[in-house]
Amino acid sequence: MVTNRPLENGYGSRMFRSLMLQAFAAMLIAGCATSPAEYPDRPVAAPAPVMEPPPEPVPAAAPVAEVRETNPVQTIAAPAPAQVKSFILPADGVLLTQVYYATDRTRSGRTFSAKPADPAASLSYGSVVVSLPTKRVLGTVPLMPWYDESTSNKERKYVLLHPLRAMTAAQFFSNVSGATFSTPAKAAFIYIHGYNNSFDDAARRTGQIAVDLNLPVVPVMYSWPSTAKITGYGRDLKNANASITHLEAFFRDFAERSDAKQIFVIAHSMGNLVTTNALKSLFANRSDLSTKFTQVVLAAPDIDPDVFRKEIAPRFSELKMPVTIYSSRHDRALKASVAYHTRLRMTRLRLGHPDAIVGKIDGVDFVDASVLRTNFMGHDYVASNRAMLTDMAQMFKSGTRAKDRVGLFGEPMPVPERWRFP
Repeated sequence: MVTNRPLENGYGSRMFRSLMLQAFAAMLIAGCATSPAEYPDRPVAAPAPVMEPPPEPVPAAAPVAEVRETNPVQTIAAPAPAQVKSFILPADGVLLTQVYYATDRTRSGRTFSAKPADPAASLSYGSVVVSLPTKRVLGTVPLMPWYDESTSNKERKYVLLHPLRAMTAAQFFSNVSGATFSTPAKAAFIYIHGYNNSFDDAARRTGQIAVDLNLPVVPVMYSWPSTAKITGYGRDLKNANASITHLEAFFRDFAERSDAKQIFVIAHSMGNLVTTNALKSLFANRSDLSTKFTQVVLAAPDIDPDVFRKEIAPRFSELKMPVTIYSSRHDRALKASVAYHTRLRMTRLRLGHPDAIVGKIDGVDFVDASVLRTNFMGHDYVASNRAMLTDMAQMFKSGTRAKDRVGLFGEPMPVPERWRFP
């Protein structure tokens, strides 16, 4: 708890502290730079569907099958042949992945705006094809800068979005069912972005994660109405809380209607606020659906650790829900978040700090990613670092917990309750 203390230097000291808090709040970043989407200008054509031999049957509880050596994008995203509808003709030097989306944003032109949907309870569904250069550093999302007016070979240089394909709810779940049916373990992951992310940011990041995980898992994203502004942290908090019931409904429908046997959840930053509360509420009403959610990843979670420990974790532990929390001591965005929430007399750390929770929580693996190299803000390591992506791929592929995954070390020994990267 933070106590109020008189400032020694009077008004000038109070003014300095206020300016410092504003500066910290302005630094809050969710890891992915906001930029308008770039859409290829050339006419598009549909390629022939990728035909593969039917997968061998696997038990419902079996882990995700071994990664196949074919094109990972086609393997991950291709729906059943009868339902294949693509928008683009693949080019040399380009990888394509189809991302399915649900959002409670308002449609605006070619994309979705930061405005919440009206009526508030309505969701929009569809898919978008994400184009990624083959010559791209793993974990990166190269964006086309405003000063690059070249129209040639941009698909080979930047991550681009092709036109959205809107769907009804029935069409969405029919297509997702066809896509998951084509994967060996009928698996999908759902990515929930954080603060300061546009719809296009989330789509590009989901496509990048799908390709870099290199697993036959259908990529899906849920995009809540972040303002996509550095100065919009307070508004994003309000919108994130308003989206909890919408995401809960989507999780429920996805578990019931997608035919996915394994659902992996990846939440980042403020997206953890929406995700953890939505899952807690869902499982309180439909605990039978919890077995569908085979792994829950909470990355750089910008939520109150006391709320998680007292209100959310007990429900997850009761249902034996496998949860992994990735944290870092060098996350400058979460340090700025602490400055913001300190004014509200909340806890001094966010859940994304390794010291936020002391002791063990049944079913929860705490993984310290402080040593991993990332960008200046140190906030987007969940999707931008090779070691992190490799660890998540192990988890999704085999279902192993931290103690059994290659590349993690227990700390303290000999009975580790925390894990870290070397």
